[in-house]
Amino acid sequence: MSERRQNVRVHPVPDYDIIVEYSSGLVSVRLQVIDIAIGGMGLLTDELFAGAPVGSPLPLRLTFPGAPKFETSAEVRHCSKAAGGKCGVALSKLSDEERTLLQHAVAELQERGFSA
Repeated sequence: MSERRQNVRVHPVPDYDIIVEYSSGLVSVRLQVIDIAIGGMGLLTDELFAGAPVGSPLPLRLTFPGAPKFETSAEVRHCSKAAGGKCGVALSKLSDEERTLLQHAVAELQERGFSA
């Protein structure tokens, strides 16, 4: 199987907290980020969206260190049917400013040596 990733992936660390939240109705949960790249991220699947079909939108709120929170819609690339599995999402709907924040976060973590 060939490698399909186009961007370097990095792991978040406790002293450089990347906050990702998912809301469904009145319920909002913070998701655990497994890895992050310019094009997307790997998240631990929550029961609220376990088994989400490929291509479905996943509304997220993202907060990077030193930056204001913003909302975006990620696209599900793959998703475990069970909570605690992995869900890969693409971040293709970011504004230029949001993409710059993401690029800065990835570069910071890569510089610290946390490549996935």
